[in-house]
Amino acid sequence: MATDGDTLILGDGVFRGEGNRGIEIVLKWIGIRSESGDPSRCVIDCEGVDRAFLVRYAGGLVVLEGLGIRNGLPDQDFGGAIACVHTEIELRNCDVRDCTAWQAGACHFQSSEVTIEKCVFARNQSTLVNAGALLAVWSNLAIRRCTIVGTGTPSSEYGAITVALQSHAEVIGSLVTGTTTGRGVWVSDDSDVTLSCTDLFGNQDGDWVGPIADQADVSGNFSADPLFCDSEEYEIAADSPCAPPGITGCGPVGAKIVGCGPLSIEELGWARVKAFYR
Repeated sequence: MATDGDTLILGDGVFRGEGNRGIEIVLKWIGIRSESGDPSRCVIDCEGVDRAFLVRYAGGLVVLEGLGIRNGLPDQDFGGAIACVHTEIELRNCDVRDCTAWQAGACHFQSSEVTIEKCVFARNQSTLVNAGALLAVWSNLAIRRCTIVGTGTPSSEYGAITVALQSHAEVIGSLVTGTTTGRGVWVSDDSDVTLSCTDLFGNQDGDWVGPIADQADVSGNFSADPLFCDSEEYEIAADSPCAPPGITGCGPVGAKIVGCGPLSIEELGWARVKAFYR
């Protein structure tokens, strides 16, 4: 049994079945990481039965690193992949895809201190209200160099990232694109979001809109087609505005490296870009 400060190391493979999902971390602070550091090689497949992790009252820093999470579906609950309550948590180099929940298709954070770095969130959905991917309530959330694509919510008023109930979020060097319903970012009147070096592009119900409208085209923020390569890895083309040095001089934007040569914006087009999010 893991004790405070332990790090559990997972080998390569796809982990399914009971004992590999619905994992509760309660009153402990531990790390769980893949041995390879590659989230495509170490995958927790929840099989549409439960979320991967529920973290509560950890008492210290919990770190999840280099993990892939797929097909989370908790029963009538929050956080399709991960739910955190009263926790300090860091997600590093994780890849969360095709997860669904009533609220917060990928991750729900309540009364927590959260840092997310170099993670991919793809095709996650909320089915009742709130965030397609990430929901923060009564929490502080830092998002750095992440890629969030193809999320959906049941309402055009919410976002891939939703920040509410006296929460604060800082989004740096990240890419939010291709929401099927909803905005890129939604923030409640009693919360705030600060964005820098971030690309919001092609989100169905708005990019730089609402309370974040005044942050467009300042602090390195922009709205431009990221020019994904022709794969589901969401790597970017050599001539992507998100590739270093970046069109605003911020350096790389998003979680993924350059994975192919130059692409023509005219050839690619938005219709083809949207096909990557399905």
